Amino acid sequence: MKSVLTGFHTHHQFPLSKPTTTISSSPSSTAAASAFYEPTSVLDPLFTGGAGGLPTGPSSSSDYDDLLHRCDANNNNSSHPSPPLLPDDWDSVMWLLTEKDDPAPPLPSNFPPDPPPLYRPPSPDHHHHHHPVDQLIRAVEAVESNNLPLALSILARLNQTLPVPTGRPPLQRSVFYFKDALQSLLDPRRHHHLHHHIVSAVQTIGALKSYSDLSPAHQFATLTANQAVLESLDPTSPSVRLIDFDLGLGGHWASYLQEVHTRCRSSRSSPPSITIIAVEDEEEEEGSLETALAAENLLDFARGLGICLSVQFVRVDSLSPSSIRPYPGEPVAVSLSPAVFRRLGSSPDSAAGLLRLVRAASPRIVVFVDYECRRSGGGGGGGSSFKRDFLDAVEMYATVMESLDAVEAAAAAAEQVRMIEKWVIRPRVAAAVAAAAAGGRMGGMTWREVMEGSGASAVKFSEFAKSQAECVASRGPARGFHVARQDSSLSLCWQGREIVSTSAWRW
Repeated sequence: MKSVLTGFHTHHQFPLSKPTTTISSSPSSTAAASAFYEPTSVLDPLFTGGAGGLPTGPSSSSDYDDLLHRCDANNNNSSHPSPPLLPDDWDSVMWLLTEKDDPAPPLPSNFPPDPPPLYRPPSPDHHHHHHPVDQLIRAVEAVESNNLPLALSILARLNQTLPVPTGRPPLQRSVFYFKDALQSLLDPRRHHHLHHHIVSAVQTIGALKSYSDLSPAHQFATLTANQAVLESLDPTSPSVRLIDFDLGLGGHWASYLQEVHTRCRSSRSSPPSITIIAVEDEEEEEGSLETALAAENLLDFARGLGICLSVQFVRVDSLSPSSIRPYPGEPVAVSLSPAVFRRLGSSPDSAAGLLRLVRAASPRIVVFVDYECRRSGGGGGGGSSFKRDFLDAVEMYATVMESLDAVEAAAAAAEQVRMIEKWVIRPRVAAAVAAAAAGGRMGGMTWREVMEGSGASAVKFSEFAKSQAECVASRGPARGFHVARQDSSLSLCWQGREIVSTSAWRW
């Protein structure tokens, strides 16, 4: 490998060449990662839930006319001003503020002028043409036809007419976020550098903690993926290698470490040495705040549990068999997400090449956590298109926000839900728009078809994993969540529409 990732403290280094970073235990350091811990069993003493209080209802329709109808039905809702931001507790992150943040680089000044306002002559369906959903569809169609000035003009008009999302119905909020994400994708001037800033990292941690407490979606994804890994790896092995293509803040591995510790304590055996290889985007700066936070917290958490943990970072453009090759006899598990396939470029061949590389590591299990749940795609059913995938994602995230509204009503958690939408849902919407744009470049193939094309076979989840998932779904503050098993995957659904899905694969 080419370089070394250095954390914010100069004494923390994560070598990329071989797994030699070993941290000794220190019981006093466990609190640093408490915000990342996820329960690994419904019997976990930290896993609590509330009684549900909302009735179930009919499932959402995917028909685009229904999108218009649903938004029309809520059009009489008045918008509300955004509540003031609550002051943040900075004490836990003051250690990161040792250096003054570098100012954002100046924006380039050679962009073409903004396109003129779009003129559209009156038409018989004038009302629907001014509907926010219809306007967004027209912008997407303009993108599909490669008429970017027209698309930007429509989106600029939507900026003036679409109400702010606070207090609006779920579909209108979804339309607002997707409008914003599409505009940022088309216009580089709208890209912000906030996600590398300390404020963003702290707010994201808090929002993810609230999301885990209020909605079963995050716990469902963590529990199902970890259970598949735990059931596939030999518990008596002296070492374990975990290859993660979407580390994020690393909370899912904190719960895995906790479960390993619990099992070893019950069997009175020594825990294995664990190596996490996190694959990063090539455009991310090494030592970015998010990855540094993830590594620091995972190392501290493992130290408190008495587990030897090594965290290594590999850039996706530097991947090679040697960078992920395990020791002889060392069991390997791989974690994938839809974001992996967006990183790989413009053709299915790139994805196939990556999967060949992963297959060469001989993983015992590959888990795939899908927060995008694309229903359209290659194969039968008319294939994939940017418009189809985009509008499917609009509806899916409207469903997610419907579930958040139910949770908000049941738990009186308006401020927490607002922060979840801003710091968790909104970035995922941006990823969903990127996924829709990448779908066409992947030849219309879905990630499932790419996996099957590589020769991988889906692994059926155990009944124990399914029962844990069902307990997670039933113990949230709102009724309406349920678990579905389909195509050898487990999906968490809200009112009949899946909002997160986990599958397991093996070659």
